[in-house]
Amino acid sequence: MTATAAQRAVPVRKATYGRAVKSEWIKARSLRSTWILMGFTLLAFIGIPLLAASPTDSSFASASLLFNGLDFAVILLAIFSALLITSEYTTGSARNTFTATPSRGAVLAAKTTIAVLFALVVTVVAVGVAWAIALPADAAAIDLADTETMRLFGGKLLGLVVVVVLSVSLGTLLRSAVGTIFTILAIELIAPPILLSVGNTIANWVGALLPFTLTSQVIATDPPGAGEVGLASGPALLVLLLWAIIPFVLAVLSLRSRDV
Repeated sequence: MTATAAQRAVPVRKATYGRAVKSEWIKARSLRSTWILMGFTLLAFIGIPLLAASPTDSSFASASLLFNGLDFAVILLAIFSALLITSEYTTGSARNTFTATPSRGAVLAAKTTIAVLFALVVTVVAVGVAWAIALPADAAAIDLADTETMRLFGGKLLGLVVVVVLSVSLGTLLRSAVGTIFTILAIELIAPPILLSVGNTIANWVGALLPFTLTSQVIATDPPGAGEVGLASGPALLVLLLWAIIPFVLAVLSLRSRDV
């Protein structure tokens, strides 16, 4: 055997979106914070409807009861989503991530996919459990064939997905967990009631175009009356989707133009 024996070629696997998703899944499930946040999210989704349980007279009202914990749960899911990207900048592991997957858009899409999947799975599980144990005996039965009830389920889930995507995008743009979480808190919980309650039309319209308020407008079956601030369900749906699309595009552009 000579010293110049042929060397075996080392197979090189192309970094793809699918491989990036698998990598992000492994990272997310290995973090203790993931399961702590998912646990508290389940508690919020199930516990608050239990505490707020009251008789209802329609399928829509009963379904609404199941989402009483959403306002708190969505903040926990936003924290989880933001940490998927901001933690990499905090620990310096972002350099390794983008070295393994040079396509930064694919990395961001993979992180967003994992965040959305976690959010949807924990929400569906929590709502199912709340449905089984939280509705009082004298509550109206939930009818999945009822159009208003299905609009409620679809609108709430869509609003949740938008906030999750927005959280990952803001985390990418701000590179700060604290800054991202504060921004989400302001957009979701602080600003809407303030802007909608002041006696200023411009402020009212700004409040009506925030994701929290838009979700309610998407669910509503009747358009706003004459002189009322707000959008019909169709335009509200379009603006709500833009809250996810525009920040995501800006985040991709930012990743491609900024150093890690």
